[in-house]
Amino acid sequence: MNSLFNNRAIKPLEEYMVVWLKGGTGIYEVDFQTYTFEHEQALFLSPNQYFRVLHGELDVFTISLSSLLNTPDSTPHDQQARVLFDHVIEVGSVKITPYASDVFNQLKSNKADSRKNPSTDLIKRSVELWLAQQPFGKISPDELDVVFDLKGLIDRYFKKQPDTNFYADNLKIKQRELYKITKTGLDRTLPQLQAQRVLLEAERNLFFTTKSSKEITYDLGFNDPAYFNRFFKQNTGLTTMEFRQRYHEFKDQIFVNDLLELIEMNYKDHRSVSFYASKLHLSPKSLSAKVKKSIDKNVSDLISSKVVAEAHKRLLDPDIKISSIAYELGFDTPSQFSHFFKRNKSVYPSKYRSAHLQAAH
Repeated sequence: MNSLFNNRAIKPLEEYMVVWLKGGTGIYEVDFQTYTFEHEQALFLSPNQYFRVLHGELDVFTISLSSLLNTPDSTPHDQQARVLFDHVIEVGSVKITPYASDVFNQLKSNKADSRKNPSTDLIKRSVELWLAQQPFGKISPDELDVVFDLKGLIDRYFKKQPDTNFYADNLKIKQRELYKITKTGLDRTLPQLQAQRVLLEAERNLFFTTKSSKEITYDLGFNDPAYFNRFFKQNTGLTTMEFRQRYHEFKDQIFVNDLLELIEMNYKDHRSVSFYASKLHLSPKSLSAKVKKSIDKNVSDLISSKVVAEAHKRLLDPDIKISSIAYELGFDTPSQFSHFFKRNKSVYPSKYRSAHLQAAH
């Protein structure tokens, strides 16, 4: 699985991307909505969205449209491709057919026909699949255009929260016709679609920024923070503070896991807090405070615990000399290791080994 999208990574994308879910089992998340993997499929994601695997193991392959088109700001939004990238209700996805799978495999192995733009074929085939599989009920192609034109208008004006008449006028259709299209095709009213877009922006602000709830209130066009909080809780079941706290706890766990992984890779050669602080782009004081707040432990204790745990495993093997253990764990001398071990376990490694070997017999 691409490490960019494991359950420890969550950050907004900076480019248009296709996420190919080839197989496996599990649950993934896009923009705070969860989905169960059921079949091979491709997800089409835009900047500011995010994807992560929550549970299970999924075989994930990603395709950057910027790299395919060889331009840093590739925008695949034409009248056809928007059905993939402009997500009206939920993430844009297509179930992969054998032919489409061949196209993806060619891109993955860099065997695409050099005379063609590989992204063109990929997008073209994916649009065809989406139109064949489209989830919006029995609406005509013209009505489908209205749906995506409406989505574009909502994305542009949702902070101003205009009324139905504004959208109908811009789409050049009657209000009752617009209501019929959204209700029949999307099972949503226009106010519900607007609220959905406002809610997504609120969630993004609460999770990815440090803006206060009051700042977010006014940024999203609300006049009253109390009303905004009621709106948010009505739609999520959480207050803005509870939502931010829940995701911050998750981010804290990601941070702790990153630190533990760094210790796992470097404990033999680096035991100073300053080394790990620099790797995490923090001062030693900030790192210590953050770890203490998250798990009520000291960074130095985490490092020492890792060294002691590795020493314990080796001391249980009577064939490994204590001096060899000392050098393997990065100590300059066996004496230095012995004093370190006694300081942490209140017993020298030789006596520790004897006691455990006797207990085993």
